Amino acid sequence: KATVSVLNWRRVSRGPVPLPLTMCDVFASATMTEEQKEHLRNYKYAGSDNSILLRLFYKPVLEWVVERVPIFTAPNLITMMGFCCVNSAAVLTLFNSPDLRTKLPTYNYLYNGVAIWLYQWLDNLDGKQARRTKSSSAFGELFDHGVDAYACSTAGLCFIAGLRLGVTPLSILSPFLVYLPFFSATWEQYWLGSMDLGVINGPMEGVFSLVMFMFIGAAVGGDFFSGEFFGTGYSVGDACAVASFFMSISCVAGNIWNTMRFVRAHPIHSVMDPVKQWASIAVMLAFTILCIGDMTNAGLKAGGLGLAYIFVNGIIFGHLGTNLTLLHLTRSPFPSLFSILMVPAVLAGNHLLQKTAGTGFPEAVGAWVGVALLFLHTAVYKGILIRSLLDTIGINLFTLTDEQKARIVASDDAPTQPASTDNSPMGEDESTII
Repeated sequence: KATVSVLNWRRVSRGPVPLPLTMCDVFASATMTEEQKEHLRNYKYAGSDNSILLRLFYKPVLEWVVERVPIFTAPNLITMMGFCCVNSAAVLTLFNSPDLRTKLPTYNYLYNGVAIWLYQWLDNLDGKQARRTKSSSAFGELFDHGVDAYACSTAGLCFIAGLRLGVTPLSILSPFLVYLPFFSATWEQYWLGSMDLGVINGPMEGVFSLVMFMFIGAAVGGDFFSGEFFGTGYSVGDACAVASFFMSISCVAGNIWNTMRFVRAHPIHSVMDPVKQWASIAVMLAFTILCIGDMTNAGLKAGGLGLAYIFVNGIIFGHLGTNLTLLHLTRSPFPSLFSILMVPAVLAGNHLLQKTAGTGFPEAVGAWVGVALLFLHTAVYKGILIRSLLDTIGINLFTLTDEQKARIVASDDAPTQPASTDNSPMGEDESTII
């Protein structure tokens, strides 16, 4: 259920803070006003996770585990460990199934299940460790959300290959089953100031279902997913993808309902204000459909074109998800479009030239060049952003500052203090200011 906090009322009454944007892109900290930096320093997380799995299983175990984590372990280090786990699963998967249809060996399914499950556990653990060590910050939420946004695509690769969907137009679009609910949940948080996850949600039940798919593959073999689903003519993997689709749509519908209800309750905003903010992800989806919608499976396999498109979308979505969170943290206006969308725009334009005039550069070459440029953009942009945000807030990335360590030492009950008594969503409660 959506709630309206003091932060929401301030957002409505004061309106967005003006922010200089370059090429319609989201800012680095160097372009932020002092007021926006002050929002970062004083930000306090609000939200809850009503997941059935979290309440019945994860939370009791996590409260036991966090007390056994070394007290000076930085929460962001735990977040990065989880990110490494899911990325390693994607690398191993691509090594054994570069076409995303070749049957994965049993050990690959088992490794993927363990690695993705560890990612989920660590993504829950980091916020509890942050409260335990009194090292919470707005950067913790941004780092956690950013890692999750980029992990959507790497986990998506494991999903496609594990279910043996192969490189097809529909399988290339399947990561949007994760992108859309992630975007809608963060978009709802941007408007309401609170992230309230339902009893069944993507970060918990969604990720856990992927873990179960991997363990089923390890137990009975990958042929299970390529077998026919009860005489329907579709494979078991197709049926699992359809089930994931309905879970995704239900999450998105709930976020849209909560946000539009909030906007209607505060007439200072036009109903179109939140709708227009879907432009970037809508354009991203439209460009993808334009590029691959009329291509054969063989055409997508040539030169690794289909795989390149998955990487392009994954990097772009990581950028969108990270910067939407940054806009929320600084209470800043939402740009109409993000300049990073120029890459899929060029790819879509080249595809049209190939189809209509038979000219342009080879599509596979263009797509992989786009991947390289996006990786470079991510490395440079995120490096500058992380460094400037750390300086603004006055913390380290993967270690605790001397001041934070001193605060722990000065608190006699810090090592034995309960890490959490609330239902904050996985990892994101790391941002609570203490």
